[in-house]
Amino acid sequence: MRAAISFLGLVILGTATFVACGDDETGTGGSGATGGSTSSSGGQGGVGEAGSTGGGGASQGGMGGAGGMGGEGGMGGGCTNSLPTITVAPNLLSQTGLYADIVAKTISADVLPYEPRFKLWSDGVEKARFAYLPECDVIDNTDEDDWSFPVGTRMWKDFSENGVLLETRLIHRYGPGPSDFLFATYQWNSMQTEATFIDSGVDDVLGTAHDIPPTAVCGRCHGPHPSKGGLPSRFLGFSALQLSHTGPGATMQTLSDGGYLLAPNAAGYTVPGTPTDQAALGYLHANCANCHNDSADGLFFPMLDMRLRVADTMVDQTAAYQSLVNQLIGNFAGPCTHLIKGQDVANSCVHYRMTQRGDDITPNPAQMPPLASDVADAAGIAAMEAWIATLPTP
Repeated sequence: MRAAISFLGLVILGTATFVACGDDETGTGGSGATGGSTSSSGGQGGVGEAGSTGGGGASQGGMGGAGGMGGEGGMGGGCTNSLPTITVAPNLLSQTGLYADIVAKTISADVLPYEPRFKLWSDGVEKARFAYLPECDVIDNTDEDDWSFPVGTRMWKDFSENGVLLETRLIHRYGPGPSDFLFATYQWNSMQTEATFIDSGVDDVLGTAHDIPPTAVCGRCHGPHPSKGGLPSRFLGFSALQLSHTGPGATMQTLSDGGYLLAPNAAGYTVPGTPTDQAALGYLHANCANCHNDSADGLFFPMLDMRLRVADTMVDQTAAYQSLVNQLIGNFAGPCTHLIKGQDVANSCVHYRMTQRGDDITPNPAQMPPLASDVADAAGIAAMEAWIATLPTP
């Protein structure tokens, strides 16, 4: 168990390693002048009222903070994250903290595998995902539709084909600002012993059809980007809805039980509708809503919002249904009349654009998503066709 951490008066227990504060040194100074810890090492400074003095560790504590945050004294010591924040991508993947032994492919003990319920199509390559959540903080999931991750969070995604690793991507939050995120891509060598930072992108990695995108385009999906697209959280697949499942890796259950969430919710959330509804809505959420959403970063023109939300309880109340179903196409000149037309696949432009590849020219590309795909997703197309067949006609 990770040691107890007092977070603004909330005691949180979690599972992680490399925590400097042991169970007997978790005391945090009291709020304002209300006192401090009696731990052997002292606690972090208390959260003082404006103008007052936060309580540091008691007299026995050698590491106690000088004063509370409200009293401008800062938070003292007691907990150290195992990975520091960085602003420049390391040259080698082995230097990013993902692996304890990159040759043996042993993942670091403080890194959590995870699997989103609904997956982004990536031309059929296999993917594995991993997260490092700082030991000394928690995810602020007050807004369950857009989590705020603590500074220091890192996430990686492996891309492989037939068991051969091709690329690993890294996203790291290094500061509190909305743009304080580091994006990096790493190309694996043929010996599978290391991966090297690649900034400008590479086509046909290790003789496959897989392309590594330039890091400059990462913001097109994750945000922020001048052309819009992304979500404020930046970590798109690690969310309340995506982790509400009983599969392997980190889930709402394990994150809640482990103390990683400010507001634990082990039960998670459900997606409304039948399995056919859920498959289609989930596909739109994972493959389209990263751009088409109503957040400050989202590409909300022409008023398309395809993001599922935890409050959704009825299919016809979801943003995707209201934005798409039986809505005329607007300014898109395609061989179809509606964005989605109930019981009419041929006149459903969402379906049409899912089938297109090679026409990704702005400002009006036919291919969707317009980036990082050269092969249409047959399973996703089938899921959309099945859903359209169940929808009412205009």
